[in-house]
Amino acid sequence: METELKRMMDELEGKVRRLEIGVSRFVRGQEMTILVDLDGVLVAPPTPEIERGIRIAVGASSDTHWSDLPNVFLYLKPMDGAIESYRLLATKYDMHIVSTAPWGNDSAWTDKLKWVKRHIPEAAKRLTLTHRKGDLIGDCIIDDRKKNGVESFMGRHIHFGHEPFFGWKEVLEELMPSRR
Repeated sequence: METELKRMMDELEGKVRRLEIGVSRFVRGQEMTILVDLDGVLVAPPTPEIERGIRIAVGASSDTHWSDLPNVFLYLKPMDGAIESYRLLATKYDMHIVSTAPWGNDSAWTDKLKWVKRHIPEAAKRLTLTHRKGDLIGDCIIDDRKKNGVESFMGRHIHFGHEPFFGWKEVLEELMPSRR
């Protein structure tokens, strides 16, 4: 009981600290920090052909989720408009990429960095891999899921791929209204 109470207090203190940092940045007029997820936001899922080819090459069964296939991230393409949108947002906001690497795929940790270096090299040192996105400090997170800490993220969640943010066009309309 005492250990659980201490854990809850530590978690609350962390949230208060993140909120204080955000308010301080807002008061000083600093630019907004936006965190962008990789899988399903910047990176498109594999085509059936790519997934099938990797399964055959590594001898994986059909019940293995595609994200657990070794080196799969090296073959994935960007989502439509993702790279251009990220770069456009970076002209106005402090942009960071955040992602969770599957526990069952050791190569994913390195492969995600390689993907970013190939497609958005200027963001390679702005990549954070974590299973606790809610612990990160930012004003907004663009993510297609509510898992891995997104549900406890202190800023705004733009739920990518869901109404009203079906794609990058809608995200840009929201975050760059002067472009309309």
